[in-house]
Amino acid sequence: MIEFQRISKTYPSKDGGVAALKNVSLMVTSREIFGVIGLSGAGKSTLLRLVNGLETFDEGSLTVDGVDLKTSGKKGLRDLRQNTGMIFQHYHLLHHRNVAGNIAFPLELLGYRKPEINQRVEELLGIVDLKEKKHHYPAVLSGGQRQRVAIARALATNPKILLCDEATSSLDPITGGAILTLLEKINRECGVTILMISHQLSAVSRICHRVGVLKDGELIEQGAKEQVLGYPREAYTKLLIESSEIHGKPLVKKEVV
Repeated sequence: MIEFQRISKTYPSKDGGVAALKNVSLMVTSREIFGVIGLSGAGKSTLLRLVNGLETFDEGSLTVDGVDLKTSGKKGLRDLRQNTGMIFQHYHLLHHRNVAGNIAFPLELLGYRKPEINQRVEELLGIVDLKEKKHHYPAVLSGGQRQRVAIARALATNPKILLCDEATSSLDPITGGAILTLLEKINRECGVTILMISHQLSAVSRICHRVGVLKDGELIEQGAKEQVLGYPREAYTKLLIESSEIHGKPLVKKEVV
C-alpha cells in the first residue's frame, strides 16, 4: 500500500542543508494501522507529508497505492490526494462553515452534485457521531468534536489511506482515547489504511499494529507493536518508552512465561 525505499530528504540551509530523512525504508500494508514515533525533529512530519506529495524527496523511491511518486505526474498526484485523507493536531477547520459545510467542502471542490454531497455528509455524521451538531460552527464545539469533524472531512472522498499528524496530541486523555477508538472503528469497518505519527507512545501502543522509530531522520527500529514497544532493541527506543510510562505501567503488556 505504502512503500518507502531508501528515502532521503534534506532541507536547504545556510550551513549546507538539514537532513530530515536518511535512507528510510518501510512498508505499510493494506488495512493496517502503522505508527511512527520519535522526538520532535526526528523527521516524522516530513515522512507523513511525502505520502500525499506535500513534500518531495531527494533520493529513493516511494510508491503509494500503486502510484510511483517520481513518475506520477500532476494527474497521478491529484488522484492520489483524492484517495488520501489527512487529519492534523489543530483540526484546520473552516470557521465560517458549519459542521456539515466543513465535511462537504472536499466534495464541492471535486464537483459532486448536491444530493450526493448531502447523502455523504449524513453518512459521515453518523460515523463520527455528530448528527446533532450538523448545523453548529467550530467555535462552539469542543476539541474532540472538532477533531471528529476533521476526521469526517478527511473521509469525505472515500479515501483508501488516512494520514494522522499528531491527531490526539492536543486533547485530554479521555477525549483522545475516544478519537483513537473512532480511528480503530474506521480502520476495521471501512478498511482504511492508517499511517499515524505521534510522540504519544500510549496512543501508538493502543491502536497500531506495527511501529517504526525515527531518530534524527533514521528509522532505527520497526516491527510488530508488541515487539518494538515490549522488547525494544535500541537504547533510544527504551528511553522513549521509559519517559512515556505512566505510574509505572508498561505501554505494552508482556506475557508471563
